[in-house]
Formats: sequence, C-alpha cells, structure tokens
Amino acid sequence: MNRAYLKDIFRTIKKNAKRFLAILAITALGLTAFTGITAACRDLYRAADRFYDQQRLFDVRVLSTLGLTDEDVEAIHAVTGVETASGAYSETVHLDVNGQRQSAEMVMLSEQGLNRPWIEDGSMPEKAGEIAVTRKYLEASGKALGDTLTIEEDLNEDDDADEDAADADAPEGSAEPEPEREPEPEPDEPAEEPDASDDDDDGLNTDIDWDAEVEIEEEPETPTFKSTTYTITAMVVDPLDISNNEGTSAFRSTATTDFTFFVTPADVDTEVYTAVYLTLEGLSGLDCYSAAYEDAVNTAIGLIESNIMAQRQQARYDSVMGEALEIITDAEDTMNEKFTEADEQFSDAWADVEEAKRELADGEAELTAEERDALQKLADARAELEDGKAKLRDGEAELDKGEAKLNSQAKAAEKTFAEKQAGLDTARAELSAGVQQLQGILGEHWPEAEWNALVETAAGVAAGLLAATPDIDSTALAQQVGAAVAATQQMADFSAALGMAAGMAGYPGDIAELVASAAEAGIGLGVLDGSQQVLDAGKQTFNKQIAAARKKISDGRAEIAEGWRSLAEGEAELDAEEQKALRELRDAWQELAEGKQELAEGEAELIENEEKYQEKKTEAEEKLADAYAELDDIDMAQWYVQDRGSLDSYSSLDTDLASIGAIGKAFPVLFLVVALLVSLTTMSRLVEEERGLIGTYKALGFGSFAIAWKYLVYALLASLLGGGGRATCSASSLCPSCSSSFSRPST
Repeated sequence: MNRAYLKDIFRTIKKNAKRFLAILAITALGLTAFTGITAACRDLYRAADRFYDQQRLFDVRVLSTLGLTDEDVEAIHAVTGVETASGAYSETVHLDVNGQRQSAEMVMLSEQGLNRPWIEDGSMPEKAGEIAVTRKYLEASGKALGDTLTIEEDLNEDDDADEDAADADAPEGSAEPEPEREPEPEPDEPAEEPDASDDDDDGLNTDIDWDAEVEIEEEPETPTFKSTTYTITAMVVDPLDISNNEGTSAFRSTATTDFTFFVTPADVDTEVYTAVYLTLEGLSGLDCYSAAYEDAVNTAIGLIESNIMAQRQQARYDSVMGEALEIITDAEDTMNEKFTEADEQFSDAWADVEEAKRELADGEAELTAEERDALQKLADARAELEDGKAKLRDGEAELDKGEAKLNSQAKAAEKTFAEKQAGLDTARAELSAGVQQLQGILGEHWPEAEWNALVETAAGVAAGLLAATPDIDSTALAQQVGAAVAATQQMADFSAALGMAAGMAGYPGDIAELVASAAEAGIGLGVLDGSQQVLDAGKQTFNKQIAAARKKISDGRAEIAEGWRSLAEGEAELDAEEQKALRELRDAWQELAEGKQELAEGEAELIENEEKYQEKKTEAEEKLADAYAELDDIDMAQWYVQDRGSLDSYSSLDTDLASIGAIGKAFPVLFLVVALLVSLTTMSRLVEEERGLIGTYKALGFGSFAIAWKYLVYALLASLLGGGGRATCSASSLCPSCSSSFSRPST
C-alpha cells in the first residue's frame, strides 16, 4: 500500500512536471536573492573593514571652530584608550584644468600613517614638491605620473569659500566648524597721502602723517603650502572618500571639491590643525560596522568629551582671545600714538600757517619800503645825473665863452704887438738912417765899441723902465733913458770917442752938436732895442699865457668829455640798475604773490587733510569699537568629536549596504509568497482534477490526512529542491551586480 502510495505521488509529479518545476524555480529564485544579496553585503562589509584597517582609517576625529594645536593633540593622545593621535591639515586650493578653474582639497599626509591613501599606481610623495592625485584628476586633466601641476591658495576668498573645507566635515545638523579661523577684522583701504611739498617757500609744511589706520590683523596672511608647483608621483584613492564615481554609489557622493591631492608635511607651513585623527587600542580586530566597534568608539568619544573637551575648548578660546586682545590693544596703542602725532603735526602746521601769514605780511611791508627806497634812490640818481649833465653843458658853454674871449684877446694882442713892432721898425729905420749918415761922415773913425755900449746901456735902461712902467709913453721914456744914460760912463766914453773921431775925421761942423745928435740917436736906438726886448718878452709871455689858456681850455674840454663819458656810463649803469631793481621788485612781488597763493593752497589743503584726518580718526575709532565688539562676539571654541560615520562615503556605504540587505530580505518574501500562491493554485487544480482518485482513496480506506499528505509532499518537495539547491549555490559566490559596486584593494 505504501509503495503504491509513493508511486502515485511520483506519478502525479511527473504528470504535473511543469507546475512542479514552476514552484521549484520560484522558490529557488527567492532563496537565491536572499542568500546572494546577504552574502554579498557581508563580504562588502568585510572588504571595507579590511580596506580601512589596511589604510589605517581614523576611529575618531576631532574638529574645532577655532582650530586645534599641538597641545590639543597631546591632550587627546593622553586620553585612555587612544592609541595614536595625529594633527591634520587640509585646505581648498584652485588650479587650472583644461582652461577651467577647478577646486581641490589639499591634504597633508599623516606622519603617523593615519588615513593613508591607497596607491593605484606610482609611489607616495616622500619629499617636498611631490604630490599624489586621484584618478579623477588624471582623467580630467589628461596628465600622467611625472607631470607637474600648479595650485593657487585661497588667501583672499570670501568667507563662504573659506568655509567650504569645513562643510564636508561638519556633523549634520550642527554648526559648521572653522578650524583655523582667527578674529581678523579686515583693515580699511590705505588712505591716500596728501600731495604736499615738505617745505614750501613760505615755511608752511603740510606733509602730515594723518593716516590713522587700525591694523588689527595678527600678521600678513602667508601661503600655507610652501610650493605652488608639484610633481605627480602617484594615483591614489582617498580612504576618506571611497565612493566610486563610476559605480552604483556615485549618486550618493557629496564632495564639495572637484579633486583631492596629498602632499608631505614638508610642504605645509602651519601651526593650527584643521582636525585631529585618532586610532583606538584594540579595535583593529573588530568589524568597523559592528555594534562592538561602535560601542568602543562611543566610549572613547565619551571619555574625550567628559575629560578634556571643556578644558581644551576653554584653553583654545583663552589663547585666541588673548592673541586677539593683544593685537587689538597693540593696534589701539598704535592708533593713539598716530592720533597724538597727527594732532601735534596739525598743531604745528597751523602754527606754521600763522607764522607764514606773519612772515608774508612782514615781507610785504618790507618789500613796499624797499620798493619806495629803491625808486627814491633811482630818482635821486637820475636827478644827480641830470645835474651832472647840466654842469657839463654849463662847463662847455663857459669853455666856449673863454675860448672866444681868448681868441679875441689873442687877436687884439697880436694887433697891438704888430702896431708896436711897426712903430719900432719905423723909428729904427729913421734912426738907423741918421746913424748911417753919421757913420758915413766919420767913416772909419766911427767909435763902434763905444756906440754899441751906449746903445746897449740905453736898451737896458729902457727895458728896465718899461718893465717897471709898461704904460710909459715914448717921449717920457726917451727923456728918462737919456737922463739915466747921461749919468753913465758909457755916455761919457762915447761922447769923448765921438769927439775924437770927429776931430780926426775933420768934421767941419759943430762937434758938440754932432756928439749930442749921435748920443740922442744912440739913446733912441737903445730905447728901441729895449722896447723891442720888452715887446719880444711880452710876446713870449703872451704866447705862453695864450698856450696855457688854450691848454686849460683843451684840458677842460677833455675833462668835460670824460665827464660826458662817465655820465654816459653812469646813465647806462643807472639804467641797468633801474632795470635790475625793477625786475627784482617785480620778481619779489611775484614771489610774494606766489607765497600768498601757496599759503592759501597749503591752508586749504591743510583744512582738507584735517577733515580727512577727522574722518579717518572716526573710522579708526569705529573700527576699533567694531573689533572689540567682534572680540565679544567670538564664541567659545566648540569641539566636534566624530566617529567614522561623519564621513559621507563611510556612512553612505553602510546605508547602501543596509538598503541592499533590506532588499535581499524583501525579495525572498515576495518570491515565497508567489511560490505559495502558485502552490495553492496548483494544489487546488490537482485536487479538482483528481477528485475521482480521491474518492477511490477514500473507498480503499485512506484517511483525509493521508490523502492531503500526497499534495503536501508535492509542494514541499518542489520548494525544498528549489530552495536547498539554490541556497547552496548562492552562498558560494557574490552577486555580480553587488560585487561591481565597490572596488576594494587586493590583499
């Protein structure tokens, strides 16, 4: 009976093989989806855990709104359970990629080997100037290993751009930390210095250092990265961002920069870290997605938050506030010094203005007096010159008059001399005729010597008389000469000699009369000779006097000519001095006018500078007040202690795999429900089709359970065969679609 029963069951399966296979296939498909997806998710979890362990991904990281220092790193490392603590720095930079400006996150490699990138090709940077990049950058730029790239740091970007690096790290729903932000109020634009000369001609100085800028910046911002050009040495995968941009998880990527680069600590110049990464003791053997791992991490986070966080937050806040306050107070002291110096300079400048006004007024008065004196001196010199000219003209007229008088006197004297000479010549001729007659009478007995002595004596007496009395007439002269000569020996000698000569010659007449006539003739000739001597002497004296007078007139004319020449030179010199004086006066007045203009301009400029200075002073005071207000607005340093779940790629992988696992659980239920419905439909139709056979079974004594068991065996056998076989097959391999969604390194 049992054998026939079993044979009937197999006959039913064979007869309804398609239905049997349909139930088997649906059951196998449901179990395949369940076992395959579940196994794939578990394998991906293990692969990710191995990858994170191999790359030494952090267990905990600490961010701070005011940045982190080496003291913070040491304090964190001292917390119980912390194995390694490493300060990290990252910054957003920009670079040109095929003509487009792209952003990149520049990451400093950890000296302790934390968060070590996975090398796809090449070797990690080992010295300054070397850089590791991602495949995405190489594909976008077309570069290869060994090529160079050039970056530019965002030293003057807007605040929003400066916060980009913190956006990706900030925990969801929390304030966005700015790890390296210091209170640095932007300084005003440098004020334009006043354009004024150091020292004007009038003594005014408007070159005043009135720039009251308040510099509250700790120090000029310098580039963090020592190099801007790097050599590519490796193509890597960032362990903090394992999202496959070409795979099924790319749609979950939330990266804020286009690329990620890695450089050595030798290329980074900073004392403030953007984050501190930690690894914990004893967690390397735990699955990072397990509850035990999460409990250990949460315990470490709790210790950090309870033991050191408040203390280090306060210490960092005090440090930042102290530095900022020192900067502001230094700026305030500098500002006050500038205010004091500028006020003193303005005071000195206004004193210079007043002094310049006084000097200009004094200079104008002095110039007016000098101009008056100079013009008076020029007028006096001109009048003196005219007086000199008048005197010279008078001298010339006097000389002309004297010369005319002299010429007239010379002519009159020459006429007188001529008349006298003519009278003398006539008288001489008459006397000479009588003497010659006497000489003819006496012949050789004529007493020549006595005659000459008598004539000479008479001439001397006559000359003496004429010299004593120039105006004596000829008759009186002859009488006086005759009387004088008669008393002389020469007269007696001549008379005796003449009488003897007459006797010897046999003069027939009266000898006494002859002697008297001859003596009278001799005296007459002597008078004529004396007169001639006096006349010749008078002519000579007159000629000398005329020559002296003419020389005097000539000297006078030469002196007048020299006077005219001197006057001409003096007039020329006076004209030159007058032109020079007028030019100097004109230049002095022009200089005075320029001085007044410069003083007016300097005073206006000083007023303008003082107004600008007051504006700058107000701005500086407002800026200082704003700096103090901003200092008051600085919040307490806020730490964010995060686990790996703060990484988008880490949490995305967990979420994605959890979603896939949920799908792996939902699909088998769906398939099993379908298999159940198919089985129910198949069993219902079998029962309907074999209702006669069921009656036969009843007649043969089979109970309801035995009859129902036949159909249960049919359905259970199809399900067990389908489910058991596919479960064994699926457990031995990954789901192809899941295995391609996560690229892991080969180990």
